[in-house]
Order: sequence, then structure tokens, then C-alpha cells
Amino acid sequence: MNNYALEQAEELFEQALEYFLGIEKEKNMIHAKELLQQSSELGLSKSSNLLGDWYIKKIIPGDNYKEAFKLYTRGYEFGDMRSFSRLAMCYEKGYGIKKDIPKALELYEKSVELGNKDACFSIARIYEKGENIKMDLSKAILIYFSCCFFGISSISFTIDKYPIIEVKGVLISCETFVISSVRRRSL
Repeated sequence: MNNYALEQAEELFEQALEYFLGIEKEKNMIHAKELLQQSSELGLSKSSNLLGDWYIKKIIPGDNYKEAFKLYTRGYEFGDMRSFSRLAMCYEKGYGIKKDIPKALELYEKSVELGNKDACFSIARIYEKGENIKMDLSKAILIYFSCCFFGISSISFTIDKYPIIEVKGVLISCETFVISSVRRRSL
């Protein structure tokens, strides 16, 4: 994308937000959607992602999941790390595409490699729940631990369900793990 197209796409994105939020303009979802579509077509991945999010959350009508999948795919083709994660979510949940957990994991991992630290939580959650993939609590806890080192603040691991886990031959109390991880982040 050349500088002029990028500037134009950014301008359209900002205008879309103004119409969506009603800032200095009358609130108008139809116009906001049109502006985001134009910005997305110019190659601004955050426009594709936001529009996809609006479809997923049913803020705008339509074949929501299929439209979101197409938009996230566009952002993915631009190489946007957040698009990798959103596309992975579609594969994980079956939004607009057949559920495919191995593909979701592959995309989440790529998103982490590109710098999207939040995606590591999604990877850990998949291994923790073991839905359509072999449950691996040891792997899940190690990934959650990695998330803490990234500085991500929420842990959804169910301590009461698995109070002690063996990780590489060492017994770890999940409660101790969570508490020490929270302390480490606050230092």
C-alpha cells in the first residue's frame, strides 16, 4: 500500500469511528460500515478487523459469521497479527467456516510469533479444555505460565478443578502458580 492509499484508508477509518460513535457527526451505522468497507478494500487491516468484529457481535446485520470470516481473511492476507488471531477464533468456534482446532492452533501460534501476546491465552485454553484435541493440562499450564511472562493479566485456569498438576515430572499447585504469577506481574 502506498502512502497516499494508507492516508486515505486511515482517514476513512477515523470517519467511520466518528459516525459509529456520533462524534461531531450524527450517529449512522450504515455510513460507518460503508466507510470501513472502503478503508478495508484499500488495505487497512484494522478496518477489516473492526468490521469483522461488528459482524461477530451482530452490531450490523447480515450473514455475520461468513462476512467476518471473509474480512479476517483479508487482514490475514495483509499479514496483520490480530487478523491471524481473529481468523483462528473463527476456526476454533466454527464461525463462518467448519470448526478446525489444528488450524486454529496454527493461526494462534503464528499470531504469537508476529507479536500478538494475547493469542497465547487462546492456545492454552484450547489445551486446557481439550475440545476436538487431546487435553493436555501440563502443556496448558506451561503456556499460561508463558502468558504471565508476556505480562497478560487474566488467567482463566480452573484451580479448583485441577489443584495439582504434574509438569515435566514436577508437581505444581495451580493455586500457587496463579498467585506467584500475579505477584510477578505486579513487581
